Amino acid sequence: MRFHTKRAGFLLLLCAFASGTLSAQRTVPRSGDRHQDPPAVGLLSLDEGLSVLGAALESRVRLGANSDCSHLVHAIYERAGFPYRYASSSDLYAGIGEFRRVTRPQPGDLVAWPGHVGIAISPVQHSFYSVLHSGLGVEKYDAPYWKARGRARFYRYVKAAPGTVQAANARVARLTPASVGSAESRGDQEKPGKKTASPAAPPEAEAANLPLASVAIVDSERPSAGEITEALAQAFSDTAEALRGKDVLALPQPLIVFDQFEVEQVRLERAQGWAAVRIRRPLPVMAGQVKRGKPPERQRWLLRHRDQNGWEVVLPQEDVYLPRDAAVRVLAHQLTDITDDPEAPGGSREKAQLAHLLNALLQ
Repeated sequence: MRFHTKRAGFLLLLCAFASGTLSAQRTVPRSGDRHQDPPAVGLLSLDEGLSVLGAALESRVRLGANSDCSHLVHAIYERAGFPYRYASSSDLYAGIGEFRRVTRPQPGDLVAWPGHVGIAISPVQHSFYSVLHSGLGVEKYDAPYWKARGRARFYRYVKAAPGTVQAANARVARLTPASVGSAESRGDQEKPGKKTASPAAPPEAEAANLPLASVAIVDSERPSAGEITEALAQAFSDTAEALRGKDVLALPQPLIVFDQFEVEQVRLERAQGWAAVRIRRPLPVMAGQVKRGKPPERQRWLLRHRDQNGWEVVLPQEDVYLPRDAAVRVLAHQLTDITDDPEAPGGSREKAQLAHLLNALLQ
């Protein structure tokens, strides 16, 4: 039986970014804008744009009942450490001083129409993330519906003086999809609600003692491939949950990121046996770097008789296995936690390392 890792909700945001390479960007003047910027002001880099995507993925901003797309992007930018004064989607489309219009978007840029705004994901796929009629989601900005609104405009964040942006207003709150409501039926009436402080990340030393899943429990007298698949999926989910908020860069063993897995065969002999597991596209990560040499796709994992009604699948002890979309969630969570504490020692280095690693996983 084959198990496909689930790609829904926020995962669509980063999966939609996965296929394209990113080109150099150039800016254009905004003749119709009401605010003019000095030409020498720095714009958001690609790594910083990835931070905005990370903030969208792990956004924890609680929006008010009447909030809409403009409140969402405002909250995400603030969450990523790039604050700007709140502006409606129509004002963002016309242009404000905190953003510069560009012709070639990069991930994290604004995509704006009169009355709607979102965050660019993949310029290659023409995808963006926003509040839609169905809730938070991803669509293509060149789809017929959006073309009917007119030509989209792209804007990139204008950074303040060095050292001031990251220290400003990187406040944390939690985003509840249900609280956003149906986007376009609501006006720009309410700013993001009260935000709550994020708990401090635990020390790096805790990474070596994480309670990661070592076995997958199968509640069956004679487990089938499907039952083992479900048990492994739960074990991988438990591992991802244990890693959230921890320093993944400090894991003592390699992290094996994979696309999907399949239990191809099960053999039981009295009190033990094995399951033939195929791990598709395994990618080893160690100390924040993608390593050369991939583990074998086909492996045999030990089965142990637990009691009369259950078995254990023994996971490889030398590695930590995690589905790709779960790994992206964990890394994005750590990236946004670092953004929340810009003065942490080594934070800038770790932030850049996590952004590069996210980019590598999404390729």
